[in-house]
Amino acid sequence: MFKQPILFILTIIIYSCASTVENETPATYAQKARAAFHEAEFEESLDYIQAIEKSKTKLSDELYVIKAVSLQNIDKEVEAQVVLEAGQKLYPYSRKINIQLANSSYQQQKYPESLNALKRAYPKAVTDLPIAKLFLKNYLILKQNRQAMELADSLMEKNMDDVELRYYRGLSSFRMKEYAKAAEDLRFCYHKDFQQDKMAKYLAFIHVNLKNVDKANYYIRHLALKTPDDAFTQKMFLRNLLNISSVDRISTLKVFLTFIEDDYEQYELVKALYEKDYVNEAIDVLAGLHEEDPTKIWVALNYSKILVKNNQHEQASVVLAETMKHWGGSEKTMLQSYQAKIAKIKEIEAMPDPSLANAEHAMAPKGDTILGEDAGRTVANTIPVEQPAAVAVPVNDLRTDFVDYEVKKGEFLVEISKRFYGTEAKWMLIQSHNKPHLDDPYNIPIGTKIKVPVSP
Repeated sequence: MFKQPILFILTIIIYSCASTVENETPATYAQKARAAFHEAEFEESLDYIQAIEKSKTKLSDELYVIKAVSLQNIDKEVEAQVVLEAGQKLYPYSRKINIQLANSSYQQQKYPESLNALKRAYPKAVTDLPIAKLFLKNYLILKQNRQAMELADSLMEKNMDDVELRYYRGLSSFRMKEYAKAAEDLRFCYHKDFQQDKMAKYLAFIHVNLKNVDKANYYIRHLALKTPDDAFTQKMFLRNLLNISSVDRISTLKVFLTFIEDDYEQYELVKALYEKDYVNEAIDVLAGLHEEDPTKIWVALNYSKILVKNNQHEQASVVLAETMKHWGGSEKTMLQSYQAKIAKIKEIEAMPDPSLANAEHAMAPKGDTILGEDAGRTVANTIPVEQPAAVAVPVNDLRTDFVDYEVKKGEFLVEISKRFYGTEAKWMLIQSHNKPHLDDPYNIPIGTKIKVPVSP
């Protein structure tokens, strides 16, 4: 009884569905692709675009972009790039495709391709700030600094407070060696907390080159707080010292040292000063460190060594004596041994130089003329010049480049390195000067006598 109505209803439903399928056109697929894309249904969007392609219908530039971005969002970057390049061939000056191609190429580090795509999208002046920033990034990476600076200048009037734009202009000015202009922009970035450590490096370099001592010190102090052992920080500090009058150098060093608390970093600073022939500055730094903490062995050894090279033997001996008060055992013995070396060096240096005596003898006349009892004649008598005997002193025993140290129970080279240099990292230096009997740095017999290099 009810079979015929049911069959009739099913027929209508099937017919309606068939009609719906038949009525799907490339235009409706395009609408659905857009809708799915905006709902972040990327795979569904791709299905609709695929249906359009099967219908042999040419995709619009917008659909090429939708397809590429959808592929990127499902981690198919290579396929997305291929789609964009194909779309660009069909629509060479499509702004939508070229902008997306520029972004994609930039992310894949294809900077020339990215820049070319941007130029196709904007053959004339660009006013859109995000696009302009992409231009600037490409210009700077490709070292087209003049173009970067000109573009940044053209945008600056309406965007003076844009910190990223100020950075790009500052960097391009820096590379063009227009340091005063660069300093203005990079200082703005620094005070806006934009990559502050990086800005401090640029500004330290700029002000050292402009010989703005106080401004350079300001940024060098910032770097000293963050990376005091960094080679760039130390280089800027030492270069800035050249710009400071000798009277002010010591006070600058003392300020700088307040930011360096680690023994190893202080040691590296002293070494750098000494290597740059800033001997007086190195002495003053060590004097301050010794006064602050006379127990530090590495300070006492380096301080006394430099003093000896500066012919201040008595002061060197006093420094060692002050440190000795705080130590006993092998440390005290080692310091006493070093003090004895200094005393012996002073004693030898006070003696006449045998080579000098030989030279004087060679230059002297063969004989001295002495007037005899008879006033009318002279008697030539040869008076020999006595040469002092050369003092036989083993050279190695008097070298202030090393100190003798006796290993105590439970000591390893890393601990000895820490004591002498403020860091455990230099244990291999000690080992290299004591081979072959220190092959195992973790198994050293008690009482082993080693030589520890003194620096600088």
